[in-house]
Amino acid sequence: MKILLAWELGAHFGHLSRHLPIAEALKEGGHEPVFAVADTRIAEQLLALRGFGFLQAPVAREKPRLPAPPANYGELLLAEGFHDPAALAGRVRAWLGLFDLVKPDRLLLDHAPTALLAARIAGCPATVFGTGFEIPPACTPYPCFRPWDAVPTAWLAQSDARALAHVHAVCALHGKPRLSALPELFAGAAQALVTFPELDHYGKRPGARYLGPLFAAAGGRKVSWPSGEGRRVLAYLRADVPGFPAMVEALAARADPTLLIVPDAPASWVTRHTSAHLVIHTSPVDFGLLLDECDLGVSYGGNGTLSQFLLAGVPQILMPKNAEQYLGAKRIEEAGAGLLIGQERTAPRIAQTIARVLSDSRYRQTAALVARRYADYRPETAARAVAALLSRPSA
Repeated sequence: MKILLAWELGAHFGHLSRHLPIAEALKEGGHEPVFAVADTRIAEQLLALRGFGFLQAPVAREKPRLPAPPANYGELLLAEGFHDPAALAGRVRAWLGLFDLVKPDRLLLDHAPTALLAARIAGCPATVFGTGFEIPPACTPYPCFRPWDAVPTAWLAQSDARALAHVHAVCALHGKPRLSALPELFAGAAQALVTFPELDHYGKRPGARYLGPLFAAAGGRKVSWPSGEGRRVLAYLRADVPGFPAMVEALAARADPTLLIVPDAPASWVTRHTSAHLVIHTSPVDFGLLLDECDLGVSYGGNGTLSQFLLAGVPQILMPKNAEQYLGAKRIEEAGAGLLIGQERTAPRIAQTIARVLSDSRYRQTAALVARRYADYRPETAARAVAALLSRPSA
C-alpha cells in the first residue's frame, strides 16, 4: 500500500523524528511511505538522506492575532487557520489535490486537523497519531489546557462553535453532512496515542490505545561528559525559552559537569559561555551514551526529551514555553519525578530548584520506579505498532 504521512502543525525536529521509525517499519513491510511536511527544511535534513520523498503540506499562511493564547483545542484550531472559512476551504481543497496526486491507500496524520477534514470529505481511511495534546479527548466543549487562567466553560463552547461553523461551511461546499460537534472531526479515524498514560497531557483516558512515546533513540553526535567532580547535568533548551539566560547563569555557577544542547545558538554566544565544566553543543547529540551517567535532566518539556529522561530514571527540571509543554511538565511533577519552574525564572530561583532536585533522593527514586515499569519498552515497538495498525483492513 501507499501510505501518506502528513504533518501540518508544530515546529522543529520532533514530528519527523517520530515519523522516521514508522516509515522504516512500513517500508520493511512492503509498503510505500510518502511524506507531506510542514517544514521542507527539516524534511531535507531528516528524510532526504534516508531516501524518502516528500511534498510541501498545505499550511496556513496567515494566522489571526488573538487577544490571548489559545485555551483549548477549538481555539488552537482558530489560531492555526480555522478562523477564516475561505482560507480553510482553500487548504482543504489543496489537501484533496495532494491526495489525488499521491493516490494514497491510507493516511497517517500527525497534528494535521485540516488534512483530517480533507480525509473525511474524500472518504480516505485515516489514522491519527500523536501525544495526548495533539489528540484531544472527545468531549464538548474541548477542555481548557491553560488551567492557570479562569476561562469560563461558556467561552470555550463559543470558541468551539466558531471553529465548527467554519468546518460546516467547508463540508457544505463538498456536499458533505454537518458534524454534530467539533470532536466528531476525529470520528472514523483510528487513533494511536504515542505516549504513556502518565504523560497524557489531559490525564489517563479509559480505553485509550497508548503505544508509548516515539523519539530518535539514537543518532546525533557522540560526545563525552566534561571532566570534573560533581553531579552530571544534561540540558536541552532553546534560546527563546523564557528564563533561558537565567538557567544558563545558574548552570554556569555550579561546578557540576554539564552538557548543554542549544540548537542554532550563535558561535559567539557558545564561545562566551563555554567553560571547563559547561560544554555547549548546537547540533543533536546521542543521548543514549549519556543517560546512564546523568544525574539531572533539564529541558523545556518537549515530549521526546521528557520521555527519554523518564525512561532512563533521570529526575528532571522543566522550564516550558507553551501550554503543551507546561501540561507535560506538570505530569512529571505530579508523578514526583521532577520539578516545574513556574513564572519566577530568576537565576537564584532556578539554582534553588536545581539544588532541591539533586539533594532530595525521592525524585530519582520515583523516576527510577517509572523507568522500571517500562524497562522493556523500546520506541521501535511503538513504531511497529503504528505500522501494524495501518496495515489492518479496518484501519
